[in-house]
Amino acid sequence: MLRKEGQVIPRGENVFLICLYRGEHLDPKTGKLKRRYVNETFRGTEPKTYKRLRDLLHDKDEGKLVEVTKLTLSQHLDHWLKRIRRRVQPQTLADYEEKLDIYVRPYLGQVKLASVTFEDLETYYDELMEKGLSVRTVRYAHGLLTSAFEDAVKRRKIPFSPATYADAPRAERNEVEVFSEKEAQCFLKSAAKDPHGAIFILALTTGLRPEEYLGLLEKYLHLERGIVEVQRVLVRPKKGGLATDGAEDSKESTQRQTTTSDHSSIKRVAPPARSR
Repeated sequence: MLRKEGQVIPRGENVFLICLYRGEHLDPKTGKLKRRYVNETFRGTEPKTYKRLRDLLHDKDEGKLVEVTKLTLSQHLDHWLKRIRRRVQPQTLADYEEKLDIYVRPYLGQVKLASVTFEDLETYYDELMEKGLSVRTVRYAHGLLTSAFEDAVKRRKIPFSPATYADAPRAERNEVEVFSEKEAQCFLKSAAKDPHGAIFILALTTGLRPEEYLGLLEKYLHLERGIVEVQRVLVRPKKGGLATDGAEDSKESTQRQTTTSDHSSIKRVAPPARSR
């Protein structure tokens, strides 16, 4: 085996260090070319060690070689959050950061990214459930970890995602309680007497969430077509107060439209026509 391609160095009884040549790179400190190696400690017989080296060389030729990272999970999460900042809304990013800080980093943050197994994740999920967290919260954490691990696989930091093989708690199916026709009519009558009743009527007839109907502007109400555009929402930033999040605040926002058969509910919300 050519030394340039790779070598096996004994480190003890049935313990070997495999050094695989990855090419040369420019050292920014010295300005000189330096050889780059992937090192792996292998426990087994010498023949099996050389077989492992041949397998690594084959993966290198196929472009499948993964240089396992030394980053901790927490460090990788920092990098992942920076990368997705361009693709998600500010409030969504803030929510991700908050959930990771509370539910992930204290438990797995200091574990090496490449060392996390699906058994570790399942033990972690069980621990969260034992602390009384809801299935929804645990599945939310699982979803974030799945995305972060997939990003690590994409960037050749780890060979596969442990989250793919981890069993998250089964999603709960809670029956949604809705107004009966009689209750809806009673609600509409009461709302009509309220100074802000128009917005409540719009919410009932369109299904808009509070953060959506509170973020509406006049230009998003299309009276003639009975359509409301959801282009922004009202959010509570971590620093406190209220802020809007949506089309006017981000180029990456998406648009959702909702239609109501009761055009009068939209007309109630719209300000009176300006006199000319």
